[in-house]
Amino acid sequence: MRSAIVAEWVIARFTDRERAAAVVGDLLELAPERGPLWFWSGVAGTVLAATWRRLVGFGTAYLCLALLQWRDVIVARRMLLERQMIAAARGVAALPPIQIDLVHIVIAVLAFSVTVAAAYAVICYGLRDEFARLALAVSAPSLLLMFYWSKLAVVLSASSVLLGVLIYFVASGLRRRATLALAVALVAGYCGFRFILYLWPWYLQLVPLSPLGYSLSAASLPVLDVILQVVACDWAHWLVCDRTRRPLETAHA
Repeated sequence: MRSAIVAEWVIARFTDRERAAAVVGDLLELAPERGPLWFWSGVAGTVLAATWRRLVGFGTAYLCLALLQWRDVIVARRMLLERQMIAAARGVAALPPIQIDLVHIVIAVLAFSVTVAAAYAVICYGLRDEFARLALAVSAPSLLLMFYWSKLAVVLSASSVLLGVLIYFVASGLRRRATLALAVALVAGYCGFRFILYLWPWYLQLVPLSPLGYSLSAASLPVLDVILQVVACDWAHWLVCDRTRRPLETAHA
């Protein structure tokens, strides 16, 4: 009996309580014949079936973030090399440091965050979901703005596309809720990551490094960033899209 309560509680963390109770009831009917090992393997299989999309979505989102960081490093190194060549041609030691515009920083943060959200949402919610469509539509022009900020033609084209996408999604009620959900997810994910960065120096003082010199240090920050962003996506999607869609579906039924 205690095993059934624990199993139902575990499954309910990833599904609703009604489905968890039904699954545990079905497993309990055959558990006396097949044993406790079969029972818990059935519980594990149910949890895996309910979470595999999120696991794959998390892995894809982390891969996207790693590729963007790698691409960003390449762009930064190329810009540094170009500046060194220009300085050498002018016969000076170095050029003045690049002043990064605040707008460019905001666009870069948006591009990284919305790309992570899009990779996760497309796999977890599917392309039929308005939240996933919006995240995917916003990520492309945002990345163009971030990587080609110095090219006026690209900036104008990407800005026009981004503005058109936002106007299209604000035009109707269902898409408007998806826009609100994405905005909430991006703000929540960013604020959570900034809070982690604020606490990070205190954490590094409390937790010593391993003999290999590794701990939860800067190398794990991208993982935490993705975790916070995908959790924010699930929370905002449930809060704004799922909770508002179900009463409408019930009313129409």
